[in-house]
Amino acid sequence: MIIKVSIETTDYETLFDILNFQELDAKTIIALDDFAKQRGGGLKYKSKYFYLKKKWDEAYAQKVFDAKELPIEITKTIIQSFMDDLPPHRQRISFGRYKGTKWTEIPMEYLQWLHSKLENSHKDCMIVKKTIKHLSEK
Repeated sequence: MIIKVSIETTDYETLFDILNFQELDAKTIIALDDFAKQRGGGLKYKSKYFYLKKKWDEAYAQKVFDAKELPIEITKTIIQSFMDDLPPHRQRISFGRYKGTKWTEIPMEYLQWLHSKLENSHKDCMIVKKTIKHLSEK
């Protein structure tokens, strides 16, 4: 069985959201947990993801999965290049209703409302514009 995952990277770890977790058998789940633990991470059963304590990009992750003969297919990468260039404290909204939330996890309606309210000179205006553009392209 092919394990379908999406990747989300942070400055210090990589999260693999298991998109077809319900379809996996116990042997496969244990193998994923062992794989993650051997690399300083783990499997979160309730949240249906595994994580590694290193920052991996999609190409590197796929090479490792293939080398270990893990049948994993990466279906999407969540982190965006424009977010990679921001310092960690700028990757999350620092004010308002969604304070502390990643920009890419804020509902589109709120981002559009925020865009209509922010002045072009506001420090977060460009992030709002780029986030709206990215989410619109999905």
